[in-house]
Amino acid sequence: MWNKFKECYGDALLILGWAGLLFHLIMIKLQGVVSIYEPREWVLWIEIPLAALIIVLGIERLWKDL
Repeated sequence: MWNKFKECYGDALLILGWAGLLFHLIMIKLQGVVSIYEPREWVLWIEIPLAALIIVLGIERLWKDL
């Protein structure tokens, strides 16, 4: 049960992470530069741990696959 849950939220985090990266790359291509400003600090406090989870999940999946 736990492994299935971990696979599902892991896939969702990876999709969201890559979608965010793709959005920024498209904006750089269209505008030449992207300046990011987040006036709501609580949003950053949510994004930072989510980004860390994506990195940890990627490392864990790579380790498992090796």
